[in-house]
Amino acid sequence: MLELLLLPLFSSIVSFTILRKYAKEFSMISSIAILAYTFLMIFKFDNAVGFDYIVQKPFLTFMGGSLTFGLDGMALLLILLTNFVVAMVNISSWNKNYSASFYGLVLLMQFALIGVFSALNGILFYIFWEIALIPIFAICGIWGEGEDRMKTFVRFFIMTFVGSLAILAAFIILKNGGNAMNFDFQVLAQTQLSGKECLVFSILMLFGLGVKIPIFPLHAWQADTYQKAPAERTMLLSGIMLKMGIFGLIRWFIPFYDVKNIQFTLVVIILCVIGILYGAIIALRRNDLKLIAAFSSLSHVGLITAGLLAVSKSGIQGASIQMFVHGINVVGIFYIIDIIQKQTNTRNLSDLGGLASKAPIFSILSFIVILGTIATPLTNGFPGELLLLQSLFFYNKVIAAIAGISMILGAAYMLRVFQLSFFRTTTVYTESFKEIQGFDLTAMSLISLLVIVLGFFPQLILKVTESSAFNLINYYFLKLL
Repeated sequence: MLELLLLPLFSSIVSFTILRKYAKEFSMISSIAILAYTFLMIFKFDNAVGFDYIVQKPFLTFMGGSLTFGLDGMALLLILLTNFVVAMVNISSWNKNYSASFYGLVLLMQFALIGVFSALNGILFYIFWEIALIPIFAICGIWGEGEDRMKTFVRFFIMTFVGSLAILAAFIILKNGGNAMNFDFQVLAQTQLSGKECLVFSILMLFGLGVKIPIFPLHAWQADTYQKAPAERTMLLSGIMLKMGIFGLIRWFIPFYDVKNIQFTLVVIILCVIGILYGAIIALRRNDLKLIAAFSSLSHVGLITAGLLAVSKSGIQGASIQMFVHGINVVGIFYIIDIIQKQTNTRNLSDLGGLASKAPIFSILSFIVILGTIATPLTNGFPGELLLLQSLFFYNKVIAAIAGISMILGAAYMLRVFQLSFFRTTTVYTESFKEIQGFDLTAMSLISLLVIVLGFFPQLILKVTESSAFNLINYYFLKLL
């Protein structure tokens, strides 16, 4: 476990110092090696136990901290996603002139994300959560787009930092209210909070995690940040960082939430459903490809969060698989946008057209990614959305019906993007568009293959997370007794 955590940190230090001249090549090799090591860990993972690869060492004991790490199926799946996205970021940036600092920051981000997903101590989780904020802010500030980008990224930093403080306050309430000896997950799981303490804990934790997800109306930072960030940063943010918040719900919210507080859950799910429709409707009305992707992401994560908070086995399994496939699909969408922008110097739909006649292979691969994004049957987006809607249906049929409208709207805005970009006649921006090749062709082919394979074989993911979902649902309903 510690090897998986320390490899990106070591690689980051090397990129910053020893191999600055060859940071791009070293980062590529490092990301592939870490991804391969993750697959090895999955093959050796014992799905029958609650947590595998346990590491526990003393650390900050005076304040209840400890170096406690462990992986269940959900954490391991998100670490796999993290390492896959980092590899895609390195491929995407291969033909760009980024400095060694960029690759060092990406690897530092990878280290922090692995820490977030593997930490089994609240203070440790908070520390890695904060570390993850630093490299992404630096990447945006240095390589972002637009003269006013710093204003946008400072707002992003402030909102997420305030959210982080809310998470820390929630952990303190959980430990002190339950008279726990430390912040270890297994110790905190035995605590009992009073009704008032649990409500305050729930509000603080949900606010802190909700900023990162984001849950409506905590999404104010998202659209502008996506629009002004470099393509590789939006891949990291949308592909992985949003999953930090959803994972936080699974690991640090649902196990400690007062299950009898039905009204609170209903309010949050309604906010998620509002975000689902709001994001889809705004995406339908935008012409900037990055803005469309941003509001599409808001809609998709709203469905994941709503289905998860309905707390059923189908909802937890649906959230698990959808976190993974959304990460793949949204990285694919931003990769498509990046390829278009690199060749045309625009991402406005009104300037595009005729790409299918210029680059048929790129068009086919893009269409496959779009089919996965709109949850077409036999693509990777379908099983998760079906499970999430099933979870909402058992929770409240009206809410499920309203949330289901997002599938129709999603098809409308994504097919609109494809029709206006790839068909019509070519424009002055697209008349010299060339077919993709090399790393771009490899990356797009791999993403498209995952869209198809996971659509036919979703059990490849569901088997990894089955035991984690079963344990969480059992623990949740035991609290009702």
